[in-house]
Amino acid sequence: MNIVLKRTIRTILENMENLPIIDLSEYDNEDFLEVFFVKFRPWIKATHGDEVGTMPMSYLVKKYIDEFSQLYMRGGLPFGNFSSKAVRLGKEIVSKGEHQLTSLRPQHNFLEKYTKPLKFFVEDLNLPDFIQIKFNEPKPYRANMEVIVDFEEFLKYDGDVPSLDFINGKFRNFLTNYLGIDFGKSSHGGLNFTFPTAVFNKYEERWVKDDLNKIIKKEIKKLPSASSLRGIKFIPNHSLGSSQLQMLRNSGSYRLGNIKTEIEKLLSSLGYSGKYLRVTS
Repeated sequence: MNIVLKRTIRTILENMENLPIIDLSEYDNEDFLEVFFVKFRPWIKATHGDEVGTMPMSYLVKKYIDEFSQLYMRGGLPFGNFSSKAVRLGKEIVSKGEHQLTSLRPQHNFLEKYTKPLKFFVEDLNLPDFIQIKFNEPKPYRANMEVIVDFEEFLKYDGDVPSLDFINGKFRNFLTNYLGIDFGKSSHGGLNFTFPTAVFNKYEERWVKDDLNKIIKKEIKKLPSASSLRGIKFIPNHSLGSSQLQMLRNSGSYRLGNIKTEIEKLLSSLGYSGKYLRVTS
């Protein structure tokens, strides 16, 4: 490889590294459609002369969009209608740094601005120590919330815990009515916030491996009515509700009342309250 070619490649790579990182998901198709026309109009005039001004734009796009795409895409555009092609081209133009989209995104971080109100919200929930609320903001005004639970402590807890839906609803109401936050795309000046759809049960796998399989199931086999069981199926709950130990009945057994009571007593002796780890059939 000659020196000139090496320098050219190095320059291209350096320019690519300096391109701004654009989050395309913050914009709508209409934004990329506008980008397409901003670039297409002067190109068509410069490339095919002033006479194209007498032709309908729809005709020009249909006839020349594939030729225009060669400026930004190797191999041309994939199959699709005009809108999908124009939007795809608009995205390519933006991602290559050929056009900069405007944004109403605030320059400060949401979490930094509202540190004290968010701390107040978490404290007001009055959650037990084994449940943690964590906020993250990878980009300004694009944030999310995590609910982290110490799984074993939760299963043994006998107090009341709000559901995940309740926490999400209360936080949404807190942001809207107390802080006056508008939800939406951050490029539109709104808060792009992701609410958790499930809690993270910390130590769940360890509990299943070490406590459920090695201790609880072994003790269940020793119970007087254990012969009525074919097995135990664990059904975890990831919404701050009750997990289940589902009894699987042997084909010759019709009643599980005795073994259910025996399992519940066993769990109680091991420190489980029965509120968040229920025995079901």
